[in-house]
Amino acid sequence: MGGSEPQGGGDQYSLFLLEGLLRNPSPVILLVTDRSAALSLAQRFHAGSVSWDELPAPSGSLLAFETGAACGLTSQTARDVCAELAASTDWLYIEDVEELLESAGGSYFFTTLLDHVAGGDIAAVIVSTQPDNFSRLRSNAVRLLGFATVFEHSDGTGGLQFYRANTYVRPAQDRSDTGWMVAVRLDLTSPITPDADFTTDPAIAAAMELVSTVHVIGFREADQPPDGVMIGLKPDAFLVTQHAAAFATATMAAQRVIGRTLYPGENVIATRALYYA
Repeated sequence: MGGSEPQGGGDQYSLFLLEGLLRNPSPVILLVTDRSAALSLAQRFHAGSVSWDELPAPSGSLLAFETGAACGLTSQTARDVCAELAASTDWLYIEDVEELLESAGGSYFFTTLLDHVAGGDIAAVIVSTQPDNFSRLRSNAVRLLGFATVFEHSDGTGGLQFYRANTYVRPAQDRSDTGWMVAVRLDLTSPITPDADFTTDPAIAAAMELVSTVHVIGFREADQPPDGVMIGLKPDAFLVTQHAAAFATATMAAQRVIGRTLYPGENVIATRALYYA
């Protein structure tokens, strides 16, 4: 599988996969709860009173952005607002973030903000949506969900559960081209040697039997390691519900692509995936 995904495409699904190879994007938190609880949680996150390993140290102010104010933004003013935020140590809070997608100005701001998140130059972004709007946001803001850690109130318990939305189902353009496409980030200190006579263990050899396509991403210089690989798995390799097995198989296949054993401090991490149905 793998022909459906244009590696250089600009659509939200292509960006969702490719941005899974980034090493240091800005932290993003998505709160799925009512408005009053979301604001309280955002303030607690910024104050450092919520224990979470991935959260940066508190800095600057917690700036609230009114989604209604984005309607009149031009693309240039959206860039200016985001650049000013990036130059500060402030955190940004956006309530009812899905409303940004309802106007041209909001879309300019949303896209520019995510570009800065991808660049890792904003201290932190916290956004919220109400539970009834989450399905719409998940469908229309795939790129945002790729960066975000989602915090939801558990039904009936009042407690918080958190997770990453790192898989999506997407209709295949070609009905014969279905299955999993997995982004695998390579945190390497030395070049890969894919053509080397590399003796793999049986598990890696078995994983390669399930692979249909391999695209090495960011292979700029022969003496530099690439950013990662896109592993396309055969249509009958795994069902849509078997995402954990698809991630594990893609990780082993990426180790074969590297063509050598990993050195101390190197990592191979499957980060995001699409299932073409």
